[in-house]
Amino acid sequence: MQDFLQHFRNTHVKVSPGFVETLIKTQREELFTGVMCLYYATGEFSLLTFLNGSQQKLYRNHEKGMEVVPQQAWADALDRPDASVAFIKLSEEALRFMRVTCEALVLHVERAIYSKEELLDHVSKWAVDGSPTILHLLAEKIDKFYLIDGNSAPIIEELSWVDDEAHFSICDASFPDFLLLHEYQMIRYASDGVQGIWQEYELRFAFNLLMRLMLNRFSDLAGRTLTERLCEQLTQYATDGRKNIRITINGVANHCYFNSLEDEVHVFREILHQFRVGAGSAIGVRLADDLAHDTLLKVDSHRRELLKRHIYD
Repeated sequence: MQDFLQHFRNTHVKVSPGFVETLIKTQREELFTGVMCLYYATGEFSLLTFLNGSQQKLYRNHEKGMEVVPQQAWADALDRPDASVAFIKLSEEALRFMRVTCEALVLHVERAIYSKEELLDHVSKWAVDGSPTILHLLAEKIDKFYLIDGNSAPIIEELSWVDDEAHFSICDASFPDFLLLHEYQMIRYASDGVQGIWQEYELRFAFNLLMRLMLNRFSDLAGRTLTERLCEQLTQYATDGRKNIRITINGVANHCYFNSLEDEVHVFREILHQFRVGAGSAIGVRLADDLAHDTLLKVDSHRRELLKRHIYD
């Protein structure tokens, strides 16, 4: 997704590998969350992502897109002279968003100029057609990216750029109605939902829905006070594990960045286990298990199969 690179302003030009290592060390010390871009005169570039100062992924461009560089090859990949370096700070949600754009396999690219009305019609179709989309909208002083899951997910994530800063927000398929200008240049990157990065993306929404339904049912059985107490216990569990996840009686606020689908699955399974333990102590383990089983059946078929594949396998 080279479109992101236009937002990087070089702060260091033609620096040595030793200086690059110094810059990396500085980001660790400053607990930096965001992306470090290294651009070379050959036209090649690499993206190094950080979360609270910890290096997460190294991406390198090639003719078909971006590739993830194995960690054991990082030293060799960064040992190149004359790198121009830039940084951009991101929230955890924006970093998560950018990871999808770097790792998603793009099957084909569409370019067009649409009015707001035309864009609304297309977004409504893309939101339900079963294939995920990365959408880039451009106009005067407007530069926005959207992740559209393609399986009727109620939430569409947006990353917009204002004064060289990234702003993450959420919306739904009606967002073209709220755009300020009448016409936009559109670039659509069509992808494939079977990829691990999209499975991880979808699983987050499926898990959030499941937890909300389970908490609502538990509240019916045990009352609001015990439900709020259980939510506090689950949030504390996630916090102790340094995961930016908050669970309330209204559902899950998941701001967490995961490095892989496997990491996400592990955390979600543990939260569900803690729910079973906490709910079981209040209403009995057997009733808690029945609650979980019955709730899973209430989830739509697509997300139910996703949960069964990754959580209940």
